[in-house]
Amino acid sequence: MFVPTANPVREPPIIVANTVLSLLALNYPANKLACYVSDDGCSPLTYFSLKETSKFAKIWGPFCKKYNREYEKLRRKVEDSTGDSHLLDGDDELETFSNAKQNNHSTIVKVVWENKGGVGDEKEVPHLVYISREKRPDYVHHYKSGAMNFLFDITF
Repeated sequence: MFVPTANPVREPPIIVANTVLSLLALNYPANKLACYVSDDGCSPLTYFSLKETSKFAKIWGPFCKKYNREYEKLRRKVEDSTGDSHLLDGDDELETFSNAKQNNHSTIVKVVWENKGGVGDEKEVPHLVYISREKRPDYVHHYKSGAMNFLFDITF
């Protein structure tokens, strides 16, 4: 897994640390994973935060595994919906996708979860937004790099 960072002021080390913690807590054999942090800013602060993160990961990983049962419920539900599209039939929110083709559709933006509280409570969950950029068969869309460019354009 690859985590790029370049500037500890614009990308605070705690953000990088949280990303790395999430990756290190994946339910996947640890001997088959590696997390590479590419620091274009050559920051000793970023390196220090990674050293501390690796220590904390020894606590965080087992915590995540302890609550794995709840995750298994989610995993089953998602995997079941992948194999049986009838499970999606009752969801009116999915109507937007009814005429959309993978390579031919308008831009779709959906707020999956909006944090209306905004008070910084530890139980709050950040905004979650789904975005699928417009695609047309006769237009070169540059795959993932084009998607990253699109996200950059709409957020700045």
